[in-house]
Order: sequence, then structure tokens, then C-alpha cells
Amino acid sequence: MPLILSLSALPSCASDDATAIDLRNPDTIAYLEAKSEKDLCEALLSAPWGAGTQNVRIEIEDEEISSYSIDISESEDFDDFFTLTTYRDYFCPSCLMAGKTYYFRVSRESEPENYIQKGKIKTKDTAGYFYSVDGLFNVRDIGGWTNNQGMKAKRGKIIRGGKTNNFEDAPLYTSQGYELLTKALKINGEIDLRGEADNYGQTHNFLGEEKPYIQAPFTTCNYILPFFHQDTPIARSFDERTPSSFKKIFSLLSDENNYPIYIHCNAGADRTGTICMILEAILDYPLDVIYKDIELSTFATDPRLRSQIDSETMTFSPTGVYQDDNANYIAFGKCVKDLWEEYGKGKTFKEAVENYLQTVCGVTSEEIASFRKIMLG
Repeated sequence: MPLILSLSALPSCASDDATAIDLRNPDTIAYLEAKSEKDLCEALLSAPWGAGTQNVRIEIEDEEISSYSIDISESEDFDDFFTLTTYRDYFCPSCLMAGKTYYFRVSRESEPENYIQKGKIKTKDTAGYFYSVDGLFNVRDIGGWTNNQGMKAKRGKIIRGGKTNNFEDAPLYTSQGYELLTKALKINGEIDLRGEADNYGQTHNFLGEEKPYIQAPFTTCNYILPFFHQDTPIARSFDERTPSSFKKIFSLLSDENNYPIYIHCNAGADRTGTICMILEAILDYPLDVIYKDIELSTFATDPRLRSQIDSETMTFSPTGVYQDDNANYIAFGKCVKDLWEEYGKGKTFKEAVENYLQTVCGVTSEEIASFRKIMLG
């Protein structure tokens, strides 16, 4: 169930952390807060489809029946805001960030300068929540998590998600989605992980030709490893596009002028999950956090797990492979294991990934350091 608030009560809702709103979808909380492998597996096996949303609903109290405009800002002066519209007696903020205070003002669309209600709301300092962007799916922030050094990655810098266009390069987002992308999330750069075979003809940034855009195609999981080769059950081997694509990605990521950045493939799960695994390793996220960010896609689209789950023992298979058939190859656990053993045996996963990026992809230590500084300060 969504969290429902009366807008007139919002000032009292912002008084302390105890009453701040948790932006995480209630259906994901059991998974995110699981302490044991058994609890993780049970939460994933019971994951409902379509839980990749911000599930906060705020009631509008008005004696008249009307359509409404709702301005939302981080500033009490509303010097910078985004606007939602609704024909209902409630609205869903949908693109709030954790750890912030927002201000609201509501007007009837017939009287745009007459604000019938005002309020504010505080959001809890959490990670692992989704953004609801009209027309897009599986959209979330890779920031907000705490790394192994106790440093918290900045929110609002890198947003991961699903595809932005469809057949004939038509945008998937609605006019309301555009408002949220440009004014709430303030997306600037775009990293498109698809190739010509599946990018529906996209050639420039989905929010405008003047904005930064790169295509950096590769294939998911172990396909990024030069030594990867298997004959059965499906013949697979290293995707030779990977080094140049990863080099392009880190070239864009090392320049803060390109941020905030939207990074995506089609589902926002496999290729996006793979590159985010690499980025989060560079940020020194704990491995359980990296896996959780991968597996959150399960709540927004089809299951994306680190490995198969044994439903009797409620444990992950040691193979690290979730799916290996004609439909897809999902092997995040195997990718982590193989990359770590090849490029950083006896070292941390962060060190292994850095070694891989420098020796295989030609990413420089300066580019890695610049990305870390942008995300961690």
C-alpha cells in the first residue's frame, strides 16, 4: 500500500527523522533489509512485479472538484521547482530524493496563482529506492549507499534505468516524464549501452541534441572478460567492443560537466547492471550492496539474480549463473568471481576492477580517480 498523507498535515511530517517518508517501495524493504541469505532468497522469490516505483501518495483537500498543478521545490522560495499535474484529489511526487526536505504548493489549474494548500515533507536518508518517471521504468539512483570506508556516494549524479525510446526513435517518456527528467532529476548526459541492432535508431541525447551523449555497446556479465569462452549450453565468448566502450564511458564520467547522467540499455538490468557493478566496485561498495542494486531490477522487470536459488535450502547456487539459454545470459555472480580471480586474486574487488579497467580497457588511473572524486567528494 502507498503511504498516504494529507497535504495539510505536511508541516508536522517534516519535524524529525522519525516522521520522514521512506521513499523505498514497501515491497522492496524486506529484501533491502534482509540480514541472511535465506531472507534474501525468500524476498526475491516473492518479489511482486511492478514494485519499481515511489509509492507515496499525498492527498489534496479541496471542497471543489478540479484539476491541479503542484509545484515541488527544495527551496521554500520556489526559485527552482518542477510541476506535476493531476485530475485526482491526490498526487504522487514520484521523483523525490532521499535525505532532503521538499516544499509543495498546490493550485487549481483554473487559478494558477492562487495556492490553495502549501506544505513540506522530509525524506528519510535511505538507498535502493526507485524514481517513477512517466513512460520509463526501472529508474533509480546508484548513489546514497555507504561504501567500505564509511563514505556515502552522492545522489543525483548517476541515474540508471531502462530505454528512453522505441520504434522509429520515438521517445517513451510523456510530457510529465520530460518535466521530471529535466527539472526534478536535471539529467544532462546520456550513456546508451545499446548498439545499432537494438537502439531503435537513436543517435543523440534523448533530451536534446546539444546534451552529451555516447553509444557504448557491449554484452552483459562475463562477455566483458577477454578469457570468457563457453561451448555449452550456448556458445558464448568475449565481446570485443567492450574495451573501447568502457573507455568511452569513463571518458564521459571523468568530466563533471556531463552530470547528472542517465545510463541505460533496454531493460536497465543486464548491461546497465554490469556497468553499474563496475562503477560501484570503483566506489568501493560492499559486495552485498552491489548485488542488491543488481537484484532490485527484479522488482521492476523480470528477475535478475546473482545466481539460481535453491528453493529447498533458500541459498544461492555456487555457479553464479541465473539464466543461460537462448533468451538471455544472466551470470552476475560468476562475473564477479571470475573477474576477481583473474585481476585481483588476494586483493579487494575494487582493486581487481581497477586493474581490469586499466589493463584491458585502457581506462587511466586519472579517469578512475576523477570519477571517484565526483561521486564521493
